[in-house]
Amino acid sequence: MEMAKKMFGLGILIAIIMLSGCQTAQNITIMSYNIHHGQGTDGKLDLDRIASIIEKSQAGLVILNEVDNNYSGRSNNEDQGQVLADKLRMNHVFGPGIITGDPAKPNLYGNAILSKFPIKSSKTHKLPGPGEPRCCLEAEIELPGGILTVFATHLEHSKSEARSKQANEIMRLVEKCKTPLIVAGDMNATPTSETIAVYLQKLFDTEQLANSKVSSITIKDNRAAKIDYIFVSTDLVKNVKSYNVIDNDVTAVASDHFPIKSIVKIPSSKKAN
Repeated sequence: MEMAKKMFGLGILIAIIMLSGCQTAQNITIMSYNIHHGQGTDGKLDLDRIASIIEKSQAGLVILNEVDNNYSGRSNNEDQGQVLADKLRMNHVFGPGIITGDPAKPNLYGNAILSKFPIKSSKTHKLPGPGEPRCCLEAEIELPGGILTVFATHLEHSKSEARSKQANEIMRLVEKCKTPLIVAGDMNATPTSETIAVYLQKLFDTEQLANSKVSSITIKDNRAAKIDYIFVSTDLVKNVKSYNVIDNDVTAVASDHFPIKSIVKIPSSKKAN
C-alpha cells in the first residue's frame, strides 16, 4: 500500500514536470490602432476612452501609432504609452520617431506596443526618407509557447516613394527574424499600392486571410480607405482566425482612425536564449 502511494505521488510529479515544460499554441487577439495622441474627432483629449476601447477588445497585444511622450501641452506632456499601460495593467515599450527639445528630457512622438505578456527586449529602428522622421519599433514578446517578434510602424503620409523605401527597410529587418512575427500599424497606403506590394512579397494581410478579400475602411478622412494593417509571417498564415474593424459609436469619435484586430493562434516555438 505504501509503495502504491509512493508510485502514485511519483506519477503526479512526473506529469507536473512534463506539463510545465510543454509549449502549447495560444490564441492571441492583436490590435493595431492609430490613436491620434488620444484626441478624437470631437476635439476631446481622452485616453480613458482609448483605454476602454482596448479593454473591451480583449486584445493581448496592441500596436499603437501617434503616441506622445512628454511631447507637448496638446497631451498634457504625459507619457501616453505608460498611462495606457497602467490603466490596462499591461507591459509596454515605446519607440520615438520624432525627438525634439531638451536632450535631458526630450519631447517624443512615435509608436508603442502594449502587451499582456512579458516583453523580453525592444529596439527602435530609424526609417529612411524625407519628411517627418519615421521609425519601426521591434519587440520580442514572451508567450507561453515561445517568442513572437512584433514590428510596429507608421509610414510617411505624403510621399509614396518614401513609403516604399521605408517598407523595404522594414522587410530587411523582417528577413533577419528567426521567430513567428507580426508587422502592424498605419502604413498610409492602400491595399493596391506599391508600398503594400513590398510587404506582400513575404508577409500576409490578416484581413485577406480571414475574409478572402480586402475591403475595410480604417481612416475617416476624405480617403475613406484601408491604410492600417496587421501582417503575419508565413508560419502564421493558417492560424489567422478572424479580422475585423472595430466600428461603433465610441470608435467613431475616439480617433481619426478605427482600430483593427485579428485573432491569431501563435504556434509553439523554441524560446530565444
